Amino acid sequence: MTPRQLAILRFIATYRQSHGYPPTQREIAAEFGIYTNGAKGHLEALRTKGMVDWERGKSRTLRVIGNTN
Repeated sequence: MTPRQLAILRFIATYRQSHGYPPTQREIAAEFGIYTNGAKGHLEALRTKGMVDWERGKSRTLRVIGNTN
């Protein structure tokens, strides 16, 4: 996992903890100063690595399933 992916993973976990729901791709992109497509790429990579999952076609279903340490 890259340092950026780890940072995104930690951001998702922290955001979900403080808001009660996960961030959107746009919110992730805004947090890291990247394009939405870049956030999507990182999320797809994290999903491939078994670190996050979500229900396709549904908003705010992103969840961390891997270790954020």
